[in-house]
Amino acid sequence: MKPKERVIKRVKDDDAYYEIIWSKLFKTDKYQITTEVPSVSGLIELFYQQPGGRMALFFLALVWYGGVREEIRKLTDPVLEEDDARREILEKYDIYYRFAQVESFPDLKDILFFFKEELEYPNESIEHSGRYERIFVLEKSRENLPTTMEPLRPMN
Repeated sequence: MKPKERVIKRVKDDDAYYEIIWSKLFKTDKYQITTEVPSVSGLIELFYQQPGGRMALFFLALVWYGGVREEIRKLTDPVLEEDDARREILEKYDIYYRFAQVESFPDLKDILFFFKEELEYPNESIEHSGRYERIFVLEKSRENLPTTMEPLRPMN
C-alpha cells in the first residue's frame, strides 16, 4: 500500500514532473512524532506561526539515512539545535512540520534543487541528479500551503 504522503514522478521526453503530496501540517509533539511519523526517506518542512497566524517556512530538508521520524525529532528539539537563529525560533514559537516520502535519492536531489533555484535556498551545494533537462514541481497540501522561504530570523 502506497503512503498518502509521497512524491509521484512522471517523465516526458527529457523533463521530470514531480507531484508532492504533503502530509497534513502537524504541531510538534515529540510523542506524536514517535507514533505517527514513519521512518522513511523523504522531504521535511518546518514552519513557525507568525503573529497574525501566517505560517513561515524556516527549514526544508531531504532525509535519506535515519528517516523522517528521527530527523524531525532532532530538528525540532532546541537542545539539539546548533544554529542560533533556528534555536531561537524553536524556543520562541510553536513549530509545525510536514513531510512526504520519497524512495529515490536522485529524486530527492532533483526536488531540493528545484526549491533551491525557485526560492534562492541558501545552501549552494545542492545539485540536481543530471538526469533531466528541466524539473517541475507541483505541491498538494490540505492547508494549501506552498513552499515559500521566509528570511531565517525570529519575528519580534
